[in-house]
Amino acid sequence: MRTEFEQNVIKRVIEFACFNLTVSDVFVSTDWYVKHLGCRVVREPQRFMDGSANSQIKIGVQTVFLHESSDRVKIHYTHSNGSMGSIFELRTENIDEFYEQLLKEGVHVFERFDNLPCAKYFKVADPDGNVLSIMEF
Repeated sequence: MRTEFEQNVIKRVIEFACFNLTVSDVFVSTDWYVKHLGCRVVREPQRFMDGSANSQIKIGVQTVFLHESSDRVKIHYTHSNGSMGSIFELRTENIDEFYEQLLKEGVHVFERFDNLPCAKYFKVADPDGNVLSIMEF
């Protein structure tokens, strides 16, 4: 039996609707996410009359809006032990093959490491320096 709190909260929030990521060039970033990470374009990059620009991509089932902006919003952080963490962790089925593929494509990838029993990891930086974790579990 659910508590009153659980019943009220579950009725309010059921999932993430989308993520918004700032980028310096929506055309370059959209191309990078599609070419290197295999994301799917939902809405092509477009520039509007007011000068703003955005695109919409899918990472798996999750919608991500890429917004062109001069504001830099970090999506990574430093753990208390000094190591880098990323807010977004993306899953792949073969970490070693994907890591080698991105190296060959000239993508900025960080060293591959295992954090077992959790997962196998590496981090990747997009054209704006946003750091994302890639993992296999």
